[in-house]
Amino acid sequence: MEDIIRQIQQGVQANLYLLALYAALPLPDICGAVESPDGVATGQKYRNWYNKYVFPRYNFLTAEECYDFRCKLLHQGQTRAKNANSYYSHVAFAEPGLNRPKLNFGTSGIHGQSGPGPKSIEVVDFINALIYGVISWQFEKRGTEPFEKNMKLCLRRREEGIAGLLTGVPYIY
Repeated sequence: MEDIIRQIQQGVQANLYLLALYAALPLPDICGAVESPDGVATGQKYRNWYNKYVFPRYNFLTAEECYDFRCKLLHQGQTRAKNANSYYSHVAFAEPGLNRPKLNFGTSGIHGQSGPGPKSIEVVDFINALIYGVISWQFEKRGTEPFEKNMKLCLRRREEGIAGLLTGVPYIY
């Protein structure tokens, strides 16, 4: 997890907010699966993890909204609200700037459409909330089962290569 978190933070520092957001959104999935005896991610595990480790510090997106957004973004490349009757049309992440936006539940539609507008969120704050959640979670779970067993199975960068097969070049597996 340290490699993933470090690379997400490097993405933010390099102003690669889209890549950092794509990499940060699955973190609750990974954590929910790692702490689970079966090691499998589900929507309910995502929402439970998010509610415990992110929402108390960052309540601009509920667990349900975040999971729905995650599904839309990762599987469809969209940020639209899942429910057409939602009080916002889509989630919009603001990049850092001189005039940092406040949370905004727009009332005018996007692209000239009527209806609710975007839910505006500061992308760096959101990414940092997810990362802080992971760090807190690791501190709490480290040394326990199934955390230790499942963490060994997680994708990570291995400097040593593939022992006994391919060495001298880092591999990710």
